[in-house]
Amino acid sequence: MYPFNPVFGSAVRNARIRGDGHGIDQQYTLSQELELAGQRSKRRAEASATHDRVLWEIEWAEVGVVAQVRRLFFGAIYRRAKLELAESVATLNQQLLEVLERRFQAQQAGLADVSVGRVEARDAARRARLARSDYDAAKVELLRTLGVMGPVGLKVSGELSPASAFSDITPAIESLIAQAIDQRADLRGRRAEADAAIARWRLARANRLPNVSAGIDLERDESGTQFFGGTVSVPIPILNNNRGVIAQREAEYLRTAGQVTQLEAEVRQDVRAASQRYERAREVAAQNEADIRDGLGTEVDRIEDLYAQGETDLLRVYEVRQKLNQLRDAYLDSLFEVIQAESELAAAAGQPLTAFRAGMAVQAGIR
Repeated sequence: MYPFNPVFGSAVRNARIRGDGHGIDQQYTLSQELELAGQRSKRRAEASATHDRVLWEIEWAEVGVVAQVRRLFFGAIYRRAKLELAESVATLNQQLLEVLERRFQAQQAGLADVSVGRVEARDAARRARLARSDYDAAKVELLRTLGVMGPVGLKVSGELSPASAFSDITPAIESLIAQAIDQRADLRGRRAEADAAIARWRLARANRLPNVSAGIDLERDESGTQFFGGTVSVPIPILNNNRGVIAQREAEYLRTAGQVTQLEAEVRQDVRAASQRYERAREVAAQNEADIRDGLGTEVDRIEDLYAQGETDLLRVYEVRQKLNQLRDAYLDSLFEVIQAESELAAAAGQPLTAFRAGMAVQAGIR
Protein backbone atom coordinates (compact mmCIF):
# COMPACT_ATOMS: atom_id res chain seq x y z
CA MET A 1 0.00 0.00 0.00
CA TYR A 2 3.03 2.32 0.16
CA PRO A 3 3.37 4.08 -3.21
CA PHE A 4 7.09 4.91 -3.12
CA ASN A 5 10.06 2.60 -3.54
CA PRO A 6 13.60 3.29 -2.33
CA VAL A 7 15.82 5.01 -4.91
CA PHE A 8 19.42 3.92 -5.43
CA GLY A 9 21.88 6.08 -7.33
CA SER A 10 25.46 5.73 -8.44
CA ALA A 11 27.78 8.30 -9.96
CA VAL A 12 31.38 8.45 -11.20
CA ARG A 13 33.05 11.85 -11.08
CA ASN A 14 36.42 13.46 -11.77
CA ALA A 15 37.84 10.58 -13.78
CA ARG A 16 41.46 11.45 -14.61
CA ILE A 17 44.18 9.77 -16.68
CA ARG A 18 47.76 10.87 -16.01
CA GLY A 19 51.16 9.61 -16.92
CA ASP A 20 51.75 8.14 -13.50
CA GLY A 21 48.30 6.52 -13.15
CA HIS A 22 44.60 7.39 -13.06
CA GLY A 23 42.08 8.55 -10.50
CA ILE A 24 38.26 8.36 -10.03
CA ASP A 25 35.73 9.52 -7.46
CA GLN A 26 32.74 7.19 -6.76
CA GLN A 27 29.45 8.22 -5.18
CA TYR A 28 26.48 6.06 -4.06
CA THR A 29 23.15 7.29 -2.72
CA LEU A 30 20.09 5.53 -1.24
CA SER A 31 16.96 7.59 -0.56
CA GLN A 32 13.32 7.04 0.40
CA GLU A 33 10.33 9.37 0.01
CA LEU A 34 8.33 9.45 3.25
CA GLU A 35 4.72 10.46 3.94
CA LEU A 36 4.21 12.35 7.18
CA ALA A 37 0.42 12.89 7.27
CA GLY A 38 -0.88 9.30 7.53
CA GLN A 39 -1.79 9.00 3.86
CA ARG A 40 -1.39 5.23 3.92
CA SER A 41 -4.28 4.67 6.36
CA LYS A 42 -6.51 6.91 4.24
CA ARG A 43 -5.69 4.97 1.08
CA ARG A 44 -6.47 1.74 2.91
CA ALA A 45 -9.81 3.18 4.03
CA GLU A 46 -10.66 4.17 0.45
CA ALA A 47 -9.69 0.74 -0.90
CA SER A 48 -11.74 -1.03 1.77
CA ALA A 49 -14.80 1.13 1.10
CA THR A 50 -14.50 0.61 -2.66
CA HIS A 51 -14.23 -3.14 -2.12
CA ASP A 52 -17.38 -3.09 0.02
CA ARG A 53 -19.22 -1.03 -2.60
CA VAL A 54 -18.43 -3.57 -5.31
CA LEU A 55 -19.61 -6.44 -3.11
CA TRP A 56 -22.88 -4.68 -2.31
CA GLU A 57 -23.44 -3.88 -5.98
CA ILE A 58 -22.94 -7.55 -6.82
CA GLU A 59 -25.40 -8.55 -4.11
CA TRP A 60 -27.97 -6.04 -5.37
CA ALA A 61 -27.58 -7.40 -8.90
CA GLU A 62 -28.10 -10.92 -7.55
CA VAL A 63 -31.25 -9.75 -5.76
CA GLY A 64 -32.54 -8.37 -9.06
CA VAL A 65 -31.83 -11.64 -10.88
CA VAL A 66 -33.53 -13.69 -8.15
CA ALA A 67 -36.56 -11.40 -8.24
CA GLN A 68 -36.77 -11.64 -12.02
CA VAL A 69 -36.51 -15.44 -11.99
CA ARG A 70 -39.13 -15.60 -9.26
CA ARG A 71 -41.52 -13.42 -11.24
CA LEU A 72 -41.05 -15.54 -14.33
CA PHE A 73 -41.41 -18.80 -12.39
CA PHE A 74 -44.66 -17.79 -10.74
CA GLY A 75 -45.73 -16.29 -14.04
CA ALA A 76 -45.36 -19.76 -15.55
CA ILE A 77 -47.29 -21.28 -12.61
CA TYR A 78 -49.98 -18.66 -13.14
CA ARG A 79 -50.18 -19.40 -16.86
CA ARG A 80 -50.38 -23.12 -16.14
CA ALA A 81 -53.27 -22.54 -13.72
CA LYS A 82 -55.01 -20.43 -16.36
CA LEU A 83 -54.47 -23.24 -18.87
CA GLU A 84 -55.91 -25.84 -16.51
CA LEU A 85 -58.95 -23.64 -15.93
CA ALA A 86 -59.42 -23.06 -19.67
CA GLU A 87 -59.09 -26.75 -20.43
CA SER A 88 -61.57 -27.58 -17.66
CA VAL A 89 -64.08 -25.13 -19.13
CA ALA A 90 -63.50 -26.54 -22.62
CA THR A 91 -64.06 -30.10 -21.35
CA LEU A 92 -67.28 -29.14 -19.56
CA ASN A 93 -68.60 -27.31 -22.61
CA GLN A 94 -67.79 -30.27 -24.84
CA GLN A 95 -69.57 -32.61 -22.44
CA LEU A 96 -72.59 -30.31 -22.36
CA LEU A 97 -72.61 -30.20 -26.17
CA GLU A 98 -72.66 -34.00 -26.30
CA VAL A 99 -75.59 -34.03 -23.88
CA LEU A 100 -77.43 -31.47 -26.01
CA GLU A 101 -76.86 -33.52 -29.18
CA ARG A 102 -78.25 -36.63 -27.50
CA ARG A 103 -81.25 -34.69 -26.23
CA PHE A 104 -81.79 -33.23 -29.69
CA GLN A 105 -81.82 -36.73 -31.18
CA ALA A 106 -84.32 -37.70 -28.53
CA GLN A 107 -86.35 -34.58 -29.41
CA GLN A 108 -85.83 -33.17 -25.91
CA ALA A 109 -83.83 -30.12 -27.04
CA GLY A 110 -84.13 -27.69 -29.88
CA LEU A 111 -81.71 -27.06 -32.72
CA ALA A 112 -81.03 -23.57 -31.37
CA ASP A 113 -79.74 -25.07 -28.12
CA VAL A 114 -77.39 -27.36 -30.05
CA SER A 115 -76.09 -24.40 -32.08
CA VAL A 116 -75.44 -22.39 -28.93
CA GLY A 117 -73.64 -25.37 -27.41
CA ARG A 118 -71.41 -25.77 -30.46
CA VAL A 119 -70.48 -22.09 -30.46
CA GLU A 120 -69.65 -22.17 -26.74
CA ALA A 121 -67.63 -25.39 -27.12
CA ARG A 122 -65.59 -23.97 -29.99
CA ASP A 123 -64.99 -20.71 -28.15
CA ALA A 124 -63.84 -22.58 -25.05
CA ALA A 125 -61.49 -24.72 -27.14
CA ARG A 126 -60.05 -21.56 -28.71
CA ARG A 127 -59.44 -20.06 -25.28
CA ALA A 128 -57.71 -23.25 -24.16
CA ARG A 129 -55.39 -23.15 -27.18
CA LEU A 130 -54.57 -19.52 -26.44
CA ALA A 131 -53.87 -20.38 -22.79
CA ARG A 132 -51.57 -23.20 -23.93
CA SER A 133 -49.65 -20.77 -26.12
CA ASP A 134 -49.27 -18.30 -23.22
CA TYR A 135 -48.05 -21.08 -20.92
CA ASP A 136 -45.46 -22.26 -23.44
CA ALA A 137 -44.24 -18.68 -23.95
CA ALA A 138 -43.90 -18.21 -20.18
CA LYS A 139 -41.81 -21.38 -19.89
CA VAL A 140 -39.56 -20.33 -22.76
CA GLU A 141 -38.94 -16.94 -21.13
CA LEU A 142 -38.16 -18.62 -17.78
CA LEU A 143 -35.70 -21.04 -19.38
CA ARG A 144 -34.05 -18.24 -21.35
CA THR A 145 -33.52 -16.20 -18.20
CA LEU A 146 -32.06 -19.23 -16.42
CA GLY A 147 -29.78 -19.91 -19.38
CA VAL A 148 -31.19 -23.42 -19.73
CA MET A 149 -31.97 -25.08 -23.01
CA GLY A 150 -34.97 -27.31 -22.42
CA PRO A 151 -38.04 -28.57 -24.23
CA VAL A 152 -41.09 -26.36 -24.38
CA GLY A 153 -43.07 -29.34 -23.08
CA LEU A 154 -41.22 -29.13 -19.77
CA LYS A 155 -43.72 -28.90 -16.91
CA VAL A 156 -43.24 -26.34 -14.18
CA SER A 157 -43.99 -27.72 -10.71
CA GLY A 158 -45.61 -25.74 -7.92
CA GLU A 159 -48.88 -24.13 -6.95
CA LEU A 160 -50.06 -20.62 -6.25
CA SER A 161 -50.54 -19.96 -2.56
CA PRO A 162 -54.11 -19.18 -1.51
CA ALA A 163 -54.92 -15.67 -0.37
CA SER A 164 -55.22 -16.86 3.24
CA ALA A 165 -51.50 -17.74 3.22
CA PHE A 166 -50.46 -14.07 2.99
CA SER A 167 -50.15 -12.04 6.18
CA ASP A 168 -51.34 -8.53 6.96
CA ILE A 169 -48.22 -6.36 7.11
CA THR A 170 -49.92 -3.02 7.90
CA PRO A 171 -48.71 -2.94 11.55
CA ALA A 172 -45.14 -3.70 10.48
CA ILE A 173 -44.66 -1.01 7.81
CA GLU A 174 -42.47 1.25 9.97
CA SER A 175 -40.38 -1.74 11.00
CA LEU A 176 -40.00 -2.75 7.35
CA ILE A 177 -38.87 0.77 6.48
CA ALA A 178 -36.25 0.72 9.25
CA GLN A 179 -34.98 -2.67 8.12
CA ALA A 180 -34.85 -1.52 4.51
CA ILE A 181 -32.81 1.54 5.47
CA ASP A 182 -30.42 -0.77 7.30
CA GLN A 183 -30.30 -3.79 4.95
CA ARG A 184 -30.93 -2.76 1.33
CA ALA A 185 -27.85 -3.77 -0.65
CA ASP A 186 -28.04 -0.83 -3.06
CA LEU A 187 -28.23 1.63 -0.16
CA ARG A 188 -25.32 -0.02 1.64
CA GLY A 189 -23.34 0.14 -1.59
CA ARG A 190 -24.10 3.85 -1.89
CA ARG A 191 -22.96 4.38 1.71
CA ALA A 192 -19.74 2.52 0.94
CA GLU A 193 -19.19 4.86 -2.02
CA ALA A 194 -19.67 7.82 0.33
CA ASP A 195 -17.10 6.31 2.70
CA ALA A 196 -14.65 5.98 -0.20
CA ALA A 197 -15.32 9.59 -1.20
CA ILE A 198 -14.65 10.94 2.26
CA ALA A 199 -11.44 8.84 2.42
CA ARG A 200 -10.31 10.43 -0.86
CA TRP A 201 -11.14 13.86 0.55
CA ARG A 202 -9.10 13.18 3.68
CA LEU A 203 -6.22 11.89 1.56
CA ALA A 204 -6.24 15.07 -0.50
CA ARG A 205 -6.16 17.16 2.68
CA ALA A 206 -3.28 15.08 4.03
CA ASN A 207 -1.36 15.64 0.82
CA ARG A 208 -1.13 19.33 1.68
CA LEU A 209 1.83 18.35 3.84
CA PRO A 210 4.72 17.69 1.40
CA ASN A 211 6.51 14.37 1.43
CA VAL A 212 10.07 14.28 2.70
CA SER A 213 12.85 12.51 0.85
CA ALA A 214 15.61 11.26 3.16
CA GLY A 215 18.70 9.37 2.17
CA ILE A 216 22.33 8.47 2.83
CA ASP A 217 25.42 9.11 0.70
CA LEU A 218 28.62 7.12 0.38
CA GLU A 219 31.55 8.68 -1.51
CA ARG A 220 35.05 7.37 -2.17
CA ASP A 221 37.77 9.50 -3.73
CA GLU A 222 40.79 8.47 -5.78
CA SER A 223 42.93 8.04 -2.70
CA GLY A 224 40.47 5.57 -1.15
CA THR A 225 39.14 7.94 1.44
CA GLN A 226 35.43 7.28 2.17
CA PHE A 227 32.88 9.92 3.11
CA PHE A 228 29.45 9.28 4.65
CA GLY A 229 26.55 11.71 4.79
CA GLY A 230 22.81 12.20 4.70
CA THR A 231 20.36 14.16 2.58
CA VAL A 232 16.90 15.56 3.21
CA SER A 233 14.74 17.33 0.64
CA VAL A 234 11.29 18.87 1.10
CA PRO A 235 9.13 20.48 -1.68
CA ILE A 236 7.97 23.98 -0.82
CA PRO A 237 4.18 24.20 -1.42
CA ILE A 238 4.09 27.63 -2.98
CA LEU A 239 2.89 27.09 -6.55
CA ASN A 240 0.83 23.97 -5.79
CA ASN A 241 -0.75 23.64 -2.35
CA ASN A 242 -3.32 20.96 -3.46
CA ARG A 243 -6.32 23.21 -2.83
CA GLY A 244 -7.90 22.39 -6.19
CA VAL A 245 -7.81 18.64 -5.55
CA ILE A 246 -9.15 19.15 -2.02
CA ALA A 247 -12.09 21.18 -3.33
CA GLN A 248 -12.81 18.53 -5.98
CA ARG A 249 -12.73 15.68 -3.47
CA GLU A 250 -14.95 17.61 -1.07
CA ALA A 251 -17.50 18.21 -3.84
CA GLU A 252 -17.45 14.51 -4.73
CA TYR A 253 -18.08 13.57 -1.10
CA LEU A 254 -20.95 16.04 -0.74
CA ARG A 255 -22.48 14.70 -3.94
CA THR A 256 -22.31 11.07 -2.79
CA ALA A 257 -23.61 11.99 0.68
CA GLY A 258 -26.55 13.72 -0.99
CA GLN A 259 -27.16 10.62 -3.11
CA VAL A 260 -27.28 8.52 0.06
CA THR A 261 -29.89 10.84 1.57
CA GLN A 262 -31.90 10.81 -1.65
CA LEU A 263 -31.79 7.01 -1.90
CA GLU A 264 -32.91 6.67 1.73
CA ALA A 265 -35.97 8.79 0.90
CA GLU A 266 -36.63 6.67 -2.20
CA VAL A 267 -36.35 3.48 -0.14
CA ARG A 268 -38.99 4.77 2.27
CA GLN A 269 -41.26 5.62 -0.64
CA ASP A 270 -40.62 2.23 -2.26
CA VAL A 271 -41.58 0.34 0.90
CA ARG A 272 -44.74 2.38 1.45
CA ALA A 273 -45.87 2.09 -2.17
CA ALA A 274 -45.10 -1.63 -2.31
CA SER A 275 -46.89 -2.28 0.99
CA GLN A 276 -49.98 -0.44 -0.23
CA ARG A 277 -49.99 -2.46 -3.45
CA TYR A 278 -49.52 -5.68 -1.47
CA GLU A 279 -52.38 -4.92 0.93
CA ARG A 280 -54.78 -3.98 -1.87
CA ALA A 281 -53.92 -7.14 -3.79
CA ARG A 282 -54.22 -9.31 -0.68
CA GLU A 283 -57.66 -7.90 0.16
CA VAL A 284 -58.96 -8.45 -3.37
CA ALA A 285 -57.61 -12.00 -3.46
CA ALA A 286 -59.14 -12.75 -0.06
CA GLN A 287 -62.54 -11.50 -1.24
CA ASN A 288 -62.36 -13.56 -4.43
CA GLU A 289 -61.36 -16.61 -2.41
CA ALA A 290 -64.32 -16.07 -0.08
CA ASP A 291 -66.70 -15.80 -3.05
CA ILE A 292 -65.50 -19.13 -4.41
CA ARG A 293 -65.57 -20.75 -0.99
CA ASP A 294 -69.16 -19.59 -0.42
CA GLY A 295 -70.38 -22.28 -2.76
CA LEU A 296 -70.91 -20.59 -6.09
CA GLY A 297 -70.04 -23.91 -7.71
CA THR A 298 -73.21 -25.41 -6.24
CA GLU A 299 -75.20 -22.65 -7.93
CA VAL A 300 -74.00 -23.95 -11.29
CA ASP A 301 -75.12 -27.46 -10.37
CA ARG A 302 -78.49 -26.11 -9.30
CA ILE A 303 -79.07 -24.18 -12.52
CA GLU A 304 -78.06 -27.23 -14.57
CA ASP A 305 -80.58 -29.35 -12.64
CA LEU A 306 -83.25 -26.73 -13.33
CA TYR A 307 -82.39 -26.86 -17.04
CA ALA A 308 -82.66 -30.66 -17.02
CA GLN A 309 -86.11 -30.27 -15.47
CA GLY A 310 -87.10 -27.76 -18.13
CA GLU A 311 -87.49 -24.89 -15.68
CA THR A 312 -84.87 -22.61 -17.31
CA ASP A 313 -83.23 -22.15 -20.68
CA LEU A 314 -79.76 -23.07 -21.93
CA LEU A 315 -78.57 -19.48 -22.18
CA ARG A 316 -79.08 -19.09 -18.44
CA VAL A 317 -76.90 -22.16 -17.83
CA TYR A 318 -74.09 -20.76 -19.95
CA GLU A 319 -74.45 -17.36 -18.32
CA VAL A 320 -74.06 -18.76 -14.80
CA ARG A 321 -71.15 -20.93 -15.88
CA GLN A 322 -69.46 -17.97 -17.50
CA LYS A 323 -69.86 -15.89 -14.35
CA LEU A 324 -68.29 -18.62 -12.23
CA ASN A 325 -65.42 -19.09 -14.65
CA GLN A 326 -64.85 -15.36 -14.70
CA LEU A 327 -64.70 -15.38 -10.90
CA ARG A 328 -62.19 -18.23 -10.92
CA ASP A 329 -60.14 -16.44 -13.55
CA ALA A 330 -60.24 -13.23 -11.51
CA TYR A 331 -59.12 -15.20 -8.47
CA LEU A 332 -56.08 -16.46 -10.36
CA ASP A 333 -55.34 -12.92 -11.51
CA SER A 334 -55.60 -11.62 -7.95
CA LEU A 335 -53.33 -14.38 -6.59
CA PHE A 336 -50.72 -13.58 -9.20
CA GLU A 337 -50.97 -9.89 -8.35
CA VAL A 338 -50.40 -10.69 -4.66
CA ILE A 339 -47.28 -12.69 -5.54
CA GLN A 340 -45.99 -9.88 -7.75
CA ALA A 341 -46.70 -7.34 -5.02
CA GLU A 342 -45.01 -9.59 -2.47
CA SER A 343 -41.89 -9.77 -4.64
CA GLU A 344 -41.84 -5.99 -5.02
CA LEU A 345 -42.29 -5.50 -1.26
CA ALA A 346 -39.58 -8.04 -0.45
CA ALA A 347 -37.13 -6.30 -2.78
CA ALA A 348 -38.06 -2.86 -1.45
CA ALA A 349 -37.67 -3.93 2.17
CA GLY A 350 -34.63 -6.14 1.68
CA GLN A 351 -36.54 -9.05 3.22
CA PRO A 352 -36.73 -12.77 2.34
CA LEU A 353 -39.31 -13.46 -0.34
CA THR A 354 -41.47 -15.56 2.02
CA ALA A 355 -41.38 -13.11 4.91
CA PHE A 356 -44.99 -12.02 4.40
CA ARG A 357 -46.61 -15.46 4.27
CA ALA A 358 -48.50 -17.17 7.03
CA GLY A 359 -47.82 -20.49 5.32
CA MET A 360 -45.87 -21.95 2.45
CA ALA A 361 -47.25 -22.54 -1.02
CA VAL A 362 -50.21 -24.91 -1.15
CA GLN A 363 -52.73 -25.79 -3.81
CA ALA A 364 -55.16 -23.00 -4.54
CA GLY A 365 -58.10 -25.38 -4.82
CA ILE A 366 -59.68 -23.94 -7.95
CA ARG A 367 -59.07 -26.69 -10.46
